[in-house]
Amino acid sequence: MKAISLKFILVFLLFPLAASAQDLKPLLDKVEGMVKSNLADWKPIIRTIHSDDASYNWRLEDKSLNLFIKQTESKERAAVDLQSVLSGLSVRPREKIEGLGDESLLSISKGNGYCSIVFRKSNFLILLSAPSLAMGESLAREIAAMIESK
Repeated sequence: MKAISLKFILVFLLFPLAASAQDLKPLLDKVEGMVKSNLADWKPIIRTIHSDDASYNWRLEDKSLNLFIKQTESKERAAVDLQSVLSGLSVRPREKIEGLGDESLLSISKGNGYCSIVFRKSNFLILLSAPSLAMGESLAREIAAMIESK
């Protein structure tokens, strides 16, 4: 009986993690497809995927596009992680972007026009750096549309 109870507890505890990890892959496939079709000339430089997060870097000539996607176990955890990320940035995004995810912030570099967008939607945290506000906001909104609200 103890063996059955222990197996049940392990399955009960591990199942949400396994289910959670499976949700990230379809999102990454959609994001990669979107970048490939919308930014066909951009070359993938870095693609690092872990069980709950992924990092990307694409380049076109001297321009760079960076993307980090993290899946957390809950909306609340994503909100905590967002605040943690923001507190660690040397230049904290302050401008809010209306209608993007559950919470979003933007900063624009005065020197080169690059924008940094940090947002969360549902249990996902997204960090995006793009060479222009138009490109960054467009990509961020497309990624947000791919994430189902939970």
